[in-house]
Amino acid sequence: MIFTQDIFSKIAKWSYRIILMIFLHMNMTRGIGQSFQRSELPAKLEIPWEMSYGKDGNLWISESQGRIVKVHPKTGYLKQVYKAPDYADADSTEVSPYCFRPKPGSGCLGLALHPDFSKDSPYVFLFYSYHHSIKPRINTAFKIAKLTLDNKLDTVIAASDIVLNLPTGFDHLGGRMIAVKEKAGNYLYVSIGDHGISEESNPDCYINQSLNPNNQAQNPLTLNGKILRYHLDGSIPRDNPLPDNPFFTRGHRNPQGMAWNVKKGILYEIEHGNKTDDEVNILQSGMNYGWKSVRGYGQDGNWPGEIDTVRAYKPFRGIANDKLVDPLYVWCNQPQPLSVKYTDWCTVAPSDAVHYQSGNIPFLKNCLLVTTLKRGVNTEQQVFALRLTEDGRSIAQAELNRPSVFTLFGEDGVPNGRLRDIAVSHDGFSIYLINNGGIGSVRDKIICYTYQPGVVKIYPNPAQSVLNMECDEGIQEIQIYNLTGERLFSQNYHNSMSVSLEISGWASGMYLVNIQTAAGKVHKNQWVRL
Repeated sequence: MIFTQDIFSKIAKWSYRIILMIFLHMNMTRGIGQSFQRSELPAKLEIPWEMSYGKDGNLWISESQGRIVKVHPKTGYLKQVYKAPDYADADSTEVSPYCFRPKPGSGCLGLALHPDFSKDSPYVFLFYSYHHSIKPRINTAFKIAKLTLDNKLDTVIAASDIVLNLPTGFDHLGGRMIAVKEKAGNYLYVSIGDHGISEESNPDCYINQSLNPNNQAQNPLTLNGKILRYHLDGSIPRDNPLPDNPFFTRGHRNPQGMAWNVKKGILYEIEHGNKTDDEVNILQSGMNYGWKSVRGYGQDGNWPGEIDTVRAYKPFRGIANDKLVDPLYVWCNQPQPLSVKYTDWCTVAPSDAVHYQSGNIPFLKNCLLVTTLKRGVNTEQQVFALRLTEDGRSIAQAELNRPSVFTLFGEDGVPNGRLRDIAVSHDGFSIYLINNGGIGSVRDKIICYTYQPGVVKIYPNPAQSVLNMECDEGIQEIQIYNLTGERLFSQNYHNSMSVSLEISGWASGMYLVNIQTAAGKVHKNQWVRL
């Protein structure tokens, strides 16, 4: 036996009434243990979009109007590093010929740090809107600028345009960017949305649906609905699917995020579905991800005609091994809902993701952490954790007390608001979130969740028929005693993260629970009332 019982012989001498008063006081002040401590940094942001935890130990964030700021992750001290002098929003002269938006989209979107970001590689990439005066009527486009910082990494000393004239539209801009180190070199990936509104959402928005830009998502010769791939100087890699074309993958609706699995060299892409089929994809050179004929899994048949499209698919001539690729994961692969209220739909509106590699939060290791924007009838602004197989190419099978997909921070959905991006500290103990909107929340802030290892949760308390115990380090042994020191229950577990005990036959009263975690910690004398 791993616990002594001296304390219980002393407890037996106390009166029941005194113990009850102590129990009630402890229950009010202590509450149920939490694995994470929530805090908000004092930094004041202005419509943030992208956030990265740099190798210099700072949070790097893109803001509206072409700004880049860096924020100290502990103190919240904020310094503006750059403001693009040629940043421009769309103006009133760029009137939409369609009904959905009065003017085309603009903004300061993607931000990427050099894969070896340091004073030796002091480069930052920024994706923002400007005026180019090329297309008739539509004067706004996007560009990518490469910025060189000084040795202190807090002032831009040089800026050069490496990609110009990236298109904008009236919806679904996409707008993420990530710089990754691959075996063949360093590359910059950029997401471009389909720029159109789905006809089933607003069938009268276009005079003729052939004018809808989202029809171009399948066309590899256009940039709509694509992931683009460049060298870090903006040149087009020779091994791209088509010569002299930045196109890397096609068939995307609104690609809102990308995450890099460093150990396996896998690039994940996260995108909004329409009323159903939010997706997580593994990007493969030249492949087709289906939008808008195929939504989510091609064989689930939740969209009319998609199974026939899959069966009749003809590869694009000139793209090696071209094929339709199913997502890694889909939220809401159900038939299209009848309700016109988006809050009724089961889509979660995923915004961005990060691949968690550290072992310091054991239950998150090798998980894809995805932020979401939507608070609806059955959805919450929270973080989804998708547990991956060792090779990173599939969702791991659910095990006893280890789900394949679970959520974090949903209880804070209202104060957190619409979660736009996520970053993880170098040691893996802190998860940072930024928001830019949400009912009941203070917008444009940085939220930090710091992991508190080995915390035990016991609930409900008081309990009636079932008593649940959880510990993120894993539970090795549970022992339960009554107030006379008599041991009523003892059992070993195989490092389970959660245990449910049937207690419907137990006598009413107070009990003491001792839990030993898989890490060897002993949590003694946890009060429980039945």
